[in-house]
Amino acid sequence: MKDKQIWICIIWVVLLICFTTNVSATIDEIRFIAQQNVNLNLTEPCFNNGTYCSATAKCNLTILDNNHNILINNQLMKNLVYIHTYDFNLTNTTGIYESTVMCSDTTQNGFDTFYFKITYNGKEEPSDFTKIFFIILFIALIGTLIYTFILGFVHLSRWDTDLMDVAKSMGIYFVILSISYFNMEYMGSYLINTFSSWLIDIGAFTHILIPIISFIMSYIKRRMEFKEEDEL
Repeated sequence: MKDKQIWICIIWVVLLICFTTNVSATIDEIRFIAQQNVNLNLTEPCFNNGTYCSATAKCNLTILDNNHNILINNQLMKNLVYIHTYDFNLTNTTGIYESTVMCSDTTQNGFDTFYFKITYNGKEEPSDFTKIFFIILFIALIGTLIYTFILGFVHLSRWDTDLMDVAKSMGIYFVILSISYFNMEYMGSYLINTFSSWLIDIGAFTHILIPIISFIMSYIKRRMEFKEEDEL
């Protein structure tokens, strides 16, 4: 039995390492990740012959969304000497944005292209492998919730819920709560975050509220039974 548990732990660790590697591999390909529907202050340094551009240098910005639609077309950026900036607020669509900055300073010209990514919560979106991993995990969590809820309902129907039953239900709920909050904090997926919130709400009702009510009612029933026995 112990060998089996050790192998199960090893498999979970390997899967977690794989999914973490998958997520981090795509981050280096883009300059930054930002949250959907949040205004951005884009900055781009300007150099001319190894030094910063002059105060009269001009840099123009063009931005395309992930569908190659032109959102900003050759718009002038603000010259702060060391950097040029542009306030960008068209971040309602998730995906990778392509930005091209073209600068001119006296007789010198140059350009730079960079990419940034917009996600639901400003975190890197999970890979397909990670999504499958968490789908399997959530299915297991739902199965655990249903199974323990049925057991709790049986105790409720018998009026014999004790503190151990309540502790087990709460323990399972807090495990699910921890995993769900980890998903919402780490994963940049609207579907996973929505499902995590739904799972927390359902679990609070089935594994916190109902067990507590069941325990109180069972306690009252036992007290009434003891009282009747004492009267007899």
